[in-house]
Amino acid sequence: MPAGAIEIASIFCDRNGLNIVLLIVNVSLTIFSSYVIITKSKSLGKFKYYVLSQNVIGSFTSFTLIIVNPVLLPPHYCFFVVSIKS
Repeated sequence: MPAGAIEIASIFCDRNGLNIVLLIVNVSLTIFSSYVIITKSKSLGKFKYYVLSQNVIGSFTSFTLIIVNPVLLPPHYCFFVVSIKS
């Protein structure tokens, strides 16, 4: 069976406006939540550093996925990358 070209809707390839909005929301929420964790959680002791680490790593992961912008191709186990620059 010959492999055919996969048709991909333009909504998946051209979403730079949405990505810019998501980046702004992501960065602002990360700054706010980090501020709250650092200043308002004195009773947590050392545990607040674990929470802060989780917050920063989760935000970095979201930031990376927004920048890389992977487009999944189900039912196949594959994807291609559409970065914010393209």
